[in-house]
Amino acid sequence: MTQLFQASTLYQVASLAAMIDAGAVPEDGDRVLCVVDSTRQPELVPGITGATGFEELASRFDRVINLGEFIRPLRPHQFSPRQVEAPMWRQLFCKYFDLPLTQPGHASEISLWLESLQVNPGRALATVFHDAPITVHADGLMAYGPLRDPLPIEIGSRLDRVVHLDIVPGLKPLYGAEWGAASDAVGLEHFTRVIDAWANKVEPSAACASIMASGKPAGLILGQYLNELRLITDEEEHELTTRMAQAALDAGAGVIAFKPHPSASYTSRIVTREVVESLGLEYVEITDTVPAEIVATWIKPVVAVSIFSTALATLRYGYNIPAVAVGAEDVIHNLNPYPNSNRVPVMLADALFHRGIPAPADDPSKEGRLQALLNTVAYTMQPERMKALYPEAFEFCTSDPELRKLYLRKTRLYQLNLMKTNPTNTYERLVGHLGNAMGAKNFNALKNKVQTSKLLKVPSKAAVKALSALGNRTAQGNRTAQGNRKPPGHQKQQ
Repeated sequence: MTQLFQASTLYQVASLAAMIDAGAVPEDGDRVLCVVDSTRQPELVPGITGATGFEELASRFDRVINLGEFIRPLRPHQFSPRQVEAPMWRQLFCKYFDLPLTQPGHASEISLWLESLQVNPGRALATVFHDAPITVHADGLMAYGPLRDPLPIEIGSRLDRVVHLDIVPGLKPLYGAEWGAASDAVGLEHFTRVIDAWANKVEPSAACASIMASGKPAGLILGQYLNELRLITDEEEHELTTRMAQAALDAGAGVIAFKPHPSASYTSRIVTREVVESLGLEYVEITDTVPAEIVATWIKPVVAVSIFSTALATLRYGYNIPAVAVGAEDVIHNLNPYPNSNRVPVMLADALFHRGIPAPADDPSKEGRLQALLNTVAYTMQPERMKALYPEAFEFCTSDPELRKLYLRKTRLYQLNLMKTNPTNTYERLVGHLGNAMGAKNFNALKNKVQTSKLLKVPSKAAVKALSALGNRTAQGNRTAQGNRKPPGHQKQQ
């Protein structure tokens, strides 16, 4: 059977190489690496196949194919064939790339290793090869959360495995759990060996070399682009940057190595420089296109600081570098809608690298506090598809009020019946108030409607205010009516 691996970044190629080295990929025929350059301007930006270190990483595969060149002028994220076009695309793929074309009535001769089933081109490849078994390979914190959108049955039923880097040791991911997909962890030691070999093939930039030569303890700040995503304001970005620089200073850093996110604006670099220099620290901007893990192997930072970057976990558990998450508790409350896929990475970063909650492999308890928190958050994000987690979520909300208050919205818990209501809660008092104000006849009609709705089960402040206002207006209307009521026998004067 031919194994078709999809990868859109050099980091994912390195992750796949670690999975192959660890024996997580069966030796089952040809291994074909399908490179997907996700850049919007491939004519101006070098592809990952030309990057230093690619040949070493790609040596685990029998051959490499390029999806972008095949579907040009479409970009990979634009590749979305309709169901009726899938057989045509499959024949084109197999002929162009010399892949086995499965005959009707026979089992698929291709298995897919995709980075995601939520977006194209992974979703498109699953559609084109409609009968191929699917494995998802994951290398980030987001894989620990549930699927954002439901999968069609013709795709979800073929999801056999989720192979992931064990970046939070012992934590079980929930990606595809509703489809019964097996979860296989690959130890970080395999990944760090790949990273170390890659780092030896690449020359550090002048910026990294200057830090290495200075001998000063370095603090590595990993930038993100939350302002561009409108998760934080300009003022909040400045405040969070100050806190990150201060955290590095507190850890003993004498120079700050700032690695901006490729999607971040230039403004974020200016803000970081100003903040770092205002604290009396030396500022060095790292423009190397290699992952943060390689930069860390060069400059040997005393601490890694970010908001919720995945590199915090890989550096902490793969290289034993202290990691600090700053501001994640603020960001998590700005995530909308509630099932936002970033909710799990933000929560994990805050719990692990700010609150100090141990990873499950380091947790002496049987189940682990972090796993229970993850399962509860996942249930509140996708209650319909993660119904099996309800008993554990209810138990967690009852037994761990500290973490419940930190990461879970109270209104969401009431909506999902994860919190017991107080017999003397606001709603019952409000119902009594309305009953006295409206009179039995009118109130019974309203009561019937209220009891058959979710209103009494979801004590949101907005609903309380609405009912209170209704009660006040009704009471005032009743008093006005009583004041205008004329006594018996009263006659209008002529």
